[in-house]
Amino acid sequence: MTAFHKLKLLVIMLPSLVALVMVSTSKAAKVLEPVMISALLPHAKHYQFTHQKIAPAIEIAIDKVKAPGGPLHGHNVTILYGNSECSSSHSMNEAINLFVNKKTHIFLGPTCAFAVAPLVRQAKFWNVPVVSPTSTEAFHKEHDEYSMLTMVGYNSVQLADSIYKLIKLFSWTKMKMLYEPNGDKTMPSLCHFVIDCIDKYLNDEYKQMPYFKFEQTSAMLADMEKEIGTDNAGK
Repeated sequence: MTAFHKLKLLVIMLPSLVALVMVSTSKAAKVLEPVMISALLPHAKHYQFTHQKIAPAIEIAIDKVKAPGGPLHGHNVTILYGNSECSSSHSMNEAINLFVNKKTHIFLGPTCAFAVAPLVRQAKFWNVPVVSPTSTEAFHKEHDEYSMLTMVGYNSVQLADSIYKLIKLFSWTKMKMLYEPNGDKTMPSLCHFVIDCIDKYLNDEYKQMPYFKFEQTSAMLADMEKEIGTDNAGK
């Protein structure tokens, strides 16, 4: 899914998500109390989901929900932006300040897995929903702990399920997963989270796979020569 399609998905879904949050509180729906949205986004331009890219989509979505006939027509909708820096500590600090000062009904972001997980766990006690494009295996299995999270982006669990079905189809009994932890500079640790999701998904049926860390390319290639290939697959 390209960044453009993710932005388009956010614009389409955000009106319904925000409206659902507010309509669920009958008092807010009756007296047209202001709606306060907090967007926790990194400002650094090298990330995939940055303030510069996401803010315009949020503004378009707000215009849609406030338009005549929209679910929040007549409400004063306020959007506050916080710099998450793709960091769990900065994201949590921004979220706590917004919540304590009663300036949020819903969090959009954080957009990085390391940052969103602790916030979502805390949001359960605040009863504040969180919308994020990130996804990990834990978000699906530990539904109660992440009950306030709505995911609108990539789904690594579906990727893991596809790999699982591929293994079953060809009756494979061994596999190796090779990855660079920070291979994607636009989303920190994305490769790590995806591989971790696949590993945990397969561990439900298969034995845990050994983990090796290669500091040099030569060591990696030497191990691949020993472990991978038709000559070694049956051993």
